[in-house]
Amino acid sequence: WDMAVGAVAVSIKYHRDFLPPLLPVYASSLQALAPHEIGFDDLDDAQADLLSAVGYVLGGTPVGVLDELLDALPSLRELFPDEGEWSWVLRETWRSLMICILEPDILNFPISLLSVSAVSEAVLDVLLHRKVSSRDKYKDKWREEAEEEAEGILLDIQNVLGIGEVSFGSFEASFLLTRKAEVDA
Repeated sequence: WDMAVGAVAVSIKYHRDFLPPLLPVYASSLQALAPHEIGFDDLDDAQADLLSAVGYVLGGTPVGVLDELLDALPSLRELFPDEGEWSWVLRETWRSLMICILEPDILNFPISLLSVSAVSEAVLDVLLHRKVSSRDKYKDKWREEAEEEAEGILLDIQNVLGIGEVSFGSFEASFLLTRKAEVDA
């Protein structure tokens, strides 16, 4: 019964934000489903067991990946020594990630790959913005220059997380850029 109640809890957590009635479901309501007394810790353990059984990594978020990148890469800190620009990179990264989260197949990709793709695009966007405003007729030329300037950083980011050029390039081309184009349109 603990696992059944845990499965209901996980399902509710996954779906409650976009399915009606959009009301919170408290742990006590879930605990009442079991025919025996189930404690909060037992309910929490059942959810963790269920998620680990399907290979879902608990606690894996882009925040850890992004923090690790900044700590591990002096080249990234050199490129963005100003805290404001790094904050801007993070905002753009999260914007891309929020676009991706709406996709039904988002769970097929590791968080590290999603994060690296999003931060790489954000790095390019911030570097591009350094060069020129978005209305400039030389935007494509400046984009190429930004890509050249960031090439070493982007490779460092991929290497730190062990993401190959082929998987990164194909993922970025087919997923993130499509989503970004839809939002920009």
